[in-house]
Amino acid sequence: AHYMCNCRLTRNFFVRSLGEHFEYDGDDVTFARQYEKVIAASESAEAAHPSVDEVLADIKEQREQRRTLPQEAELRARHIAASYNRLRPEVYNLDAERFLTPEFRTLVATLQGCLDRPTAINACVQ
Repeated sequence: AHYMCNCRLTRNFFVRSLGEHFEYDGDDVTFARQYEKVIAASESAEAAHPSVDEVLADIKEQREQRRTLPQEAELRARHIAASYNRLRPEVYNLDAERFLTPEFRTLVATLQGCLDRPTAINACVQ
């Protein structure tokens, strides 16, 4: 399960061809009005701009990608977990005799015997 804020599906859609960010809540008519205002207010209002349908298609594609991304990530993670084989399994098992000093192993054994942690730790170490 995952949580996604609704704003992730309605805000901050970047249209590269315009260099602008837009909001889109699923209402094409409202978006068309917003787009017209942005074009009218742009410094190059008379320049050729993508049609509202082209921009809307781009935004809808971004929205769908955002909507499906968590499920796709979960599927990828499951696939990796199911099919991953460790190249060197021995790396994941600590050989305490080989990698830990005798003094450290003694200290750990002593502290594991202290049932009243942490107040009794000082007494156990002395």
